[in-house]
Amino acid sequence: MNETPAILPREEDSLFPILRSFFLGNAHQERPRLLGIEYECLRVDRQTLRAAPSLGDGGPDTILRGMVSLLEEPGGPAPIPLEESGVLSLIKVGKGSVSLEPGGQVEISFAPVQRPSELVSHLDAFVSRVEELHRGSPYRCIHLGHQPISMPTEIPLRSKPRYRIMDKKLRSAGNLGMHMMRATAGMQVTVDYRSEREAGETLRAALITAPLVTGLFANSPWVGGKDSGYASFRERVWWDTDSRRCAVPGKLIRTGNCLAAYIDFALEADLWFVKRDGQLVECPGRVSFRDALASGEKLTLEDFALHATTLFPAARIRNGVEVRSADSVPPHFVPAFAALMAGLLYDEASREGALELHPYRCDDSINRLHEESSKNGVRGQLDDGFSVGAACTRMVSLAREGLGRLASKGFYPKEEAQYLDVIEDLLARSLAPADLVLEKGLESL
Repeated sequence: MNETPAILPREEDSLFPILRSFFLGNAHQERPRLLGIEYECLRVDRQTLRAAPSLGDGGPDTILRGMVSLLEEPGGPAPIPLEESGVLSLIKVGKGSVSLEPGGQVEISFAPVQRPSELVSHLDAFVSRVEELHRGSPYRCIHLGHQPISMPTEIPLRSKPRYRIMDKKLRSAGNLGMHMMRATAGMQVTVDYRSEREAGETLRAALITAPLVTGLFANSPWVGGKDSGYASFRERVWWDTDSRRCAVPGKLIRTGNCLAAYIDFALEADLWFVKRDGQLVECPGRVSFRDALASGEKLTLEDFALHATTLFPAARIRNGVEVRSADSVPPHFVPAFAALMAGLLYDEASREGALELHPYRCDDSINRLHEESSKNGVRGQLDDGFSVGAACTRMVSLAREGLGRLASKGFYPKEEAQYLDVIEDLLARSLAPADLVLEKGLESL
């Protein structure tokens, strides 16, 4: 017999311990330090590079179903397709999944791996499978952070209830939410934590380094067939989507208790929807989760868990710390991203060093740094002389040192650090992936 979910208390002295336990539910000293990788790609017309259909004929549903074999294991669990109102959104396969984003972007979430080198065969299989599934089709996949030709008004939204509500909310909260939902693609790395202290330190380090990660993996220069003036227009989009749930909130990086600050950040974000009788119900207006509770709304921990999936800062807590500020890049760069985060965030000394990579802690200064990183990539420089490229070089060096210490403890083979070479080579030439695609031109895609 199902129990009725408990109603969350309005008094914050009682509420905070419940939410703290929610975020720390999987934290324990024996938790393995794994790497969760999510990787998106954009579908385009082979000839014109315009966005492929996001639904209907030519849509990505068949592609999604065809990718399931990448994650299946002999004797493993059967794939579980998830639909909302008849719209396919995700197929879960064991600890991995393949999914469709609002504008028809295809995303694969690999089962968590122990080390970056394990990604190589997964990525090779992914690229081969995607090419095979598109063979004979007028469409193909590309690895950029933003659709190069089609504007979001030309890309129909997949008719999933969650997406319809999000689209409506974001249109009233920022100028570029339509771009975010329909035209962008990124990659994420999720790292584990074993304690409250480690959760807070890891999240804070990930948020402080987020602008540098943006510059290092910037790969979305084209918008509407033109040079947008941004190495990463995708990150420019995220920072003008919804200031109450995106970007890098200054209060999260100024405090020593980052987890408490993150709970406060979550409570301050607008509540978009709740699930009632198996259906999403839109919450009217712009009311924060905290204010909805205070008004007498009967909200449960399940409601908060759903709400937490609608928070999109540059790094967030989602069964680990998810680093979100990197554009989608060609597959050979992905192990570098995983190695960077492993060395930087799993080694305590490197994690502490990451906190000192730049001095900017107020919202305005963080915004300026992220704008500069988004616009000029690793060649960015602030008026006070701060160099994005020099900070990125130091960040990669910290990660390499961290991987070395982890290898000395037997956690990684020493060869894992080789995956940093590809981004160090670019840094030595003051280049980001965006510079390479701009140099080659649209016709090279």
